[in-house]
Amino acid sequence: MLKLQAIIGIFVFLGFCWLISTDKKHINYRQVMAGVALQFIIALIVINVPFVKTIFNYLNHAILAICDATREGTSFVLG
Repeated sequence: MLKLQAIIGIFVFLGFCWLISTDKKHINYRQVMAGVALQFIIALIVINVPFVKTIFNYLNHAILAICDATREGTSFVLG
């Protein structure tokens, strides 16, 4: 159900962007759909390929370590 909600959310977002566009005639729909398709392909690779998933997991741990260090430094400086 969450996957369907995410897919619907992408198309709702694109629809909102189309609604607030001031120059709808110059939208390149082929390019927009290619971008959405590329986003889905990258998501499938990140989710389904084990070594890519592992790389992103390590990156996640590194960023969390930076966030923890920042939090500790901020509490040290500001009390």
